[in-house]
Amino acid sequence: MANLSQIAKVVISLSTASIKKASFGIPLVVSPTTAFTERVRIYSEPDAAASDKLGASTLAAVNAAFAQSPRPQYVYVGRRDLASAVLTLGVTTVNPGNIFSFIFNGQTVSYTAVEDDGVPDVLAGLSSAATAISGFGGAYTVSVNVNDITLTPTDPSKAFELKSVSNVDIATTGNESNIAADLVAIQRANKAWYGFSLVEHIDGLILQSAIWAETQTKMYFAQSSSEAITDPESTSDIASLLMRGQYYRTALMVHKNDAEYPDAAWMGKCFTYEPGSEVWALKPLSIIQPSDWSDTEQQTIWNKNANTYEEYSEGYYLTNPGRVSGGEWLDIIRGRDFAVDTIQKDVASGMIRAKKIPYTNPGIQTLVNIVRGSMTKLQRAGVLAPDEVNSAGETVPGFVINYPNAADVDADTKASRKLYLSFVGILAGAIQITDITGTLAYSYEGSA
Repeated sequence: MANLSQIAKVVISLSTASIKKASFGIPLVVSPTTAFTERVRIYSEPDAAASDKLGASTLAAVNAAFAQSPRPQYVYVGRRDLASAVLTLGVTTVNPGNIFSFIFNGQTVSYTAVEDDGVPDVLAGLSSAATAISGFGGAYTVSVNVNDITLTPTDPSKAFELKSVSNVDIATTGNESNIAADLVAIQRANKAWYGFSLVEHIDGLILQSAIWAETQTKMYFAQSSSEAITDPESTSDIASLLMRGQYYRTALMVHKNDAEYPDAAWMGKCFTYEPGSEVWALKPLSIIQPSDWSDTEQQTIWNKNANTYEEYSEGYYLTNPGRVSGGEWLDIIRGRDFAVDTIQKDVASGMIRAKKIPYTNPGIQTLVNIVRGSMTKLQRAGVLAPDEVNSAGETVPGFVINYPNAADVDADTKASRKLYLSFVGILAGAIQITDITGTLAYSYEGSA
């Protein structure tokens, strides 16, 4: 049978293998929410989060991230294991006909108030209605109190949907010693997020989360209202502990109002900028009220490598100074993570696509060229400085790559098939403070 291959045989191999680059723009809010049972839920709109009935605190954090301009494309919510859920009534006065209801695993638990019902009567009625629902009694230990119902999971590792419908408020808490396990489970379920904050602003959780973040390629944005932080003599407050521990993946925001979430707002604001194009200082945060610190308090907070959100003049509310607890600038840490991801995946993709890269000078140059391309990307992104000319007229390159001559590499190294490259890159840095001096005079004479 005739075919065109007899005339012109064409074989095309695909050399398009690529490795997915990491995202450095997705914030994660970590919460002991009972609104869903999966570990991570993704939101592209605040209305979707509201309709999920995440709980007041969780929704406030999500809204803080989405409220920024520009705002992130997505906000993730990661679920912690539940330690307890407290159900209270959403009204101060019970009237006949009031309907009180919540959902447990898709089933509605409801009680309608009758004449002479008070808060204890409604709570008792809700408890009775709940225990009649299939699975509820096995899920929780129930304690009916004067003003609330406390639910304690019989097995915290099992998740059940529990959310308000009408006139019932649900406040949830997670285990105060289990945050690392929660974060591991969240990351196993979805690794796409880069930075996280906690709905629960508890100093003990902050330190545990900082320890976990230090072992990951993630950033943790913490928040504390602890008064001890503003004490210059204190060395045991959370800011001092983080500073002395040299945590380079934790940025602490000191804020007076725990009901607000400048930590989530900060992520929502700055994650919209590409790594290398941003600084984390001097950023306004929508829907966040600034804290009022004295000069001494401000300097104490900054001296402990923590951050503030304050009013600088009428209408100017800004973050400062934009450091991690270890003292480095936040943008430098994020830029470094971006650089590692860029170089690593560019080189890996090039090696995967090649049939073979020989241990020869041309082979070495192939990899050097890939690294050079990566470094050029980092220059364009603003992570590395461009090539510049100094005052002597000499060109100072933004980076230098060091690599061996194939003939100089010893036999054992060649046999191991490892190539050792190194580079030095000059950080572009940023200007955050301008110090200007000047003189006003009637003439230039004597004013130099």
